Amino acid sequence: MSASIEQLLDELRAALGAQRATVRVDVPDAYFPVAYESLAPGTGSLRADSTDLRTQPVPRILAESDGQVVQEDSAAAFPDDAAFHEMRERYGGMRSQIVTGCYRDGKLVALLSIHDLRAPRRFSEEERALCRAAAAEVAGRLDDAP
Repeated sequence: MSASIEQLLDELRAALGAQRATVRVDVPDAYFPVAYESLAPGTGSLRADSTDLRTQPVPRILAESDGQVVQEDSAAAFPDDAAFHEMRERYGGMRSQIVTGCYRDGKLVALLSIHDLRAPRRFSEEERALCRAAAAEVAGRLDDAP
């Protein structure tokens, strides 16, 4: 496990005042399992979560376009997608999130997620940019991670 990625997540989560930050890495025979995680006290881990993200809308969007998905009110997102809302509840009642793709040579290699479990919130452009910069760092550091 890369201590530098864990430290990056700790710093990012604290800077954004979020309860959870994760990096899910694309690996053979699995679809983006949680490889790195930073949790605020009392926040549940997603490391054992077995959600197949191929069935979820956010990773599909990021695989098709290099970018970021910002949900200021996750409860209002994808209103007709019951699987998304079941996952959101398993994730501690996730209320808002930023998910940023980590790309290498144009390929999505990881997902950087920031979860706020307390309430819907507006993410500033500075916060969004901070996540984009962190995602680029993660993509570069994955080569160094055991």
